[in-house]
Amino acid sequence: MMKIPRQALAVILVLLFCFFGCVSAPFKLDTLSTGSSVHKLNLVFVPLNYPDREDFLKDREKLAQRLQKAAPFNEFPDAVKFWDLAMDERQSRKFLIFQKALPPVRVDAGFLKQIFKKIGANYKLILVDNTGTVDCPELSSPEATSILIVGRRHFDQEPFLKSAFFHELGHSLGLRDESPKSYAQSCAPGYPNCAASKEEAAKWWGALLGKGATVRFFHGCCGRADHFRPTEASLMNDVYYASNFGPVNEAYLRKVLKGYRPS
Repeated sequence: MMKIPRQALAVILVLLFCFFGCVSAPFKLDTLSTGSSVHKLNLVFVPLNYPDREDFLKDREKLAQRLQKAAPFNEFPDAVKFWDLAMDERQSRKFLIFQKALPPVRVDAGFLKQIFKKIGANYKLILVDNTGTVDCPELSSPEATSILIVGRRHFDQEPFLKSAFFHELGHSLGLRDESPKSYAQSCAPGYPNCAASKEEAAKWWGALLGKGATVRFFHGCCGRADHFRPTEASLMNDVYYASNFGPVNEAYLRKVLKGYRPS
């Protein structure tokens, strides 16, 4: 049996490590802040259809900065951890499957698990589609991994892009769609911002009545006119004119963000 010299064996082992390392993690994931990822709201930004990565980085930086200045996120500067994910076109075709049905992009489950291993915690995967016209979130709980898509072409003007991102992020953190229109995201009513009855609404946000002129019992949410929402217009309803989440949603998000500890 032929014996392999120690130096040659070491080289072979290094090559095998590099090869399998590339196969198991064929993408680059960079954190934009130090400290642990555990007990944080981890936001992973992924570019789609950006010919120039620098353009994506500019968009991502604008969205991250706007989120850090928006209420109530501005009250918890250490609660959110931002990440950038980069991979080449061949890799993106393998892990991101484009389809005509909704959602327009399906993400490979194995790819999501690889990201989880790198981060060491659950996260929100934010696909920013430079040529897309569809915004699509998963209505999820704050602690779960979920996916949201922001179509850059749908909201070409920067303020609207920011509002669309906030809206979809709100869904990923458990906020319902507050629109009574048929195009609203189809979902069952639920806490904290879409009540099935006025009695239920009174239990959830009745304590805020009279403390803010905007909080009342307004008809319509989750695409149903007979349900109730707390504000006439918020980022969970009208991304074109609303400038904030509204008192009820902010109170809910404040509780969520309090659950994330600084490093």
